[in-house]
Amino acid sequence: FGTAATKLVQCAQPSGYVLNSSDYNDTTANITNIAPSTFYRDADGDTFGNPSLSVSYSVKPTGYVANNTDCNDADAAINPNTVWYRDQDGDAFGTAATKLVQCAQPSGYVLNSSDYNDTTANITNIAPSTFYRDADGDTFGNPSLSVSYSVKPTGYVANNTDCNDADAAINPNTVWYRDQDGD
Repeated sequence: FGTAATKLVQCAQPSGYVLNSSDYNDTTANITNIAPSTFYRDADGDTFGNPSLSVSYSVKPTGYVANNTDCNDADAAINPNTVWYRDQDGDAFGTAATKLVQCAQPSGYVLNSSDYNDTTANITNIAPSTFYRDADGDTFGNPSLSVSYSVKPTGYVANNTDCNDADAAINPNTVWYRDQDGD
């Protein structure tokens, strides 16, 4: 495509000349007979462009998009359609019950919705289990004192078979010997 600014009138086609003058900008091959548009770099491939990196071309180049709404062009997970989930208990796991869609991470929100219970930091993205207090450290838990947590807390065990949680010597594995004479 040529430009009307520079022309020759003659029978034979001169080198570097064409029959039409429809080029919008004859100083670059990126602008042709198609009106140029602004395209924005999409480095992370999320279909949202970086407002700080643009080109004006006739045809969209690879790695560019027509919008400039990306808020983080280094992370495809962060864009105007990012869903943030409320993390009420601060354990880094959110709940799908409360969410926001926006670029910037709101305070108290995270990217995942995998929390089993968002009212306690003791229950996270791991299904809770029941753990029993082992006050005497004999690896047998008190059936009367339990918690439901995702991860076993210190001083707790998974079984509830202790017979006396105040005495490590008394548990389901205690061996008793007959003392017939009472001495």
